[in-house]
Amino acid sequence: MLRRSCYHGWSAKTVARSIQDQMMKRGESHVLLDVSHESASKIMRHFPNIAAQCQQSGIDITRQPIPVVPAQHYMCGGVQTGLLAETNLAGLFACGEVACTGLHGANRLASNSLLEGLVFANRAVEASVCHAEYALKHAGSALHHAAMSADFVGSKAPAVLSAASSEWIAATRKELTSLMWANAGIVRNTADMQKGLVCLGTLCQEVRSLVKSTGVTTALTELQNLATVGELIMASAVQRKESRGLHYCVDFPFVAQDQCHPTSRSGFGARAPASVKDKSSSQKSRELSRLRSQREE
Repeated sequence: MLRRSCYHGWSAKTVARSIQDQMMKRGESHVLLDVSHESASKIMRHFPNIAAQCQQSGIDITRQPIPVVPAQHYMCGGVQTGLLAETNLAGLFACGEVACTGLHGANRLASNSLLEGLVFANRAVEASVCHAEYALKHAGSALHHAAMSADFVGSKAPAVLSAASSEWIAATRKELTSLMWANAGIVRNTADMQKGLVCLGTLCQEVRSLVKSTGVTTALTELQNLATVGELIMASAVQRKESRGLHYCVDFPFVAQDQCHPTSRSGFGARAPASVKDKSSSQKSRELSRLRSQREE
């Protein structure tokens, strides 16, 4: 059983690996976290949502231990952006955990994530509004025509899946989740990742074949996207010959110093809003302020 004071100050990666290690050694599905040494009033003041959620399962965290299992971030540095949250795809902006803004390396730290989300969400809103206004001004009629002429009926309507296909998609999605957790989870090794990559290749081919024979549906498209991202994650992880932050491989347990790269972004992406592109940082800041004032007027 873990007591909160025992691991206070440890990094998330250390706690997650330690929990998984104990689960595997004991063959258990979780560990227990005990916070009952703290006063009930302090616990309820600091963790009201956790307390309420546990209470729904019949657990009083002021007196009883909490079942804990490691989770993982969906992305730890993903879609590369510039300083306005813009990407190299015009009109696509990213912020938060899905984005690689340059403020994080291979770890995703809670307090930093909150600040990053606040700053880049604000920047993304301003920049995306600028982009939308620019697009409306220069291509408004074309956008309106495209929206009005969209046709998703008849031959262009989503395909109707058979009961067997729906069951296969649901089962394959669970299989994909298990495969990623087992072969590219908290603690990785090269052999398992290589096996997982082969399985993912087969799974992706099966999904593509079903799309070709059945047609496009929401469930099938989601599965195809998940399988593609899983394959990319696994392929990237196999190529990494070091351990860095949350990316831990037992075959390469140390950081390779020659693989260290700056994460800060000194410039903007190729698709910054037209009105703020190709300017210095101070100029871009002033331009955004000007555009904001114009909208308020």
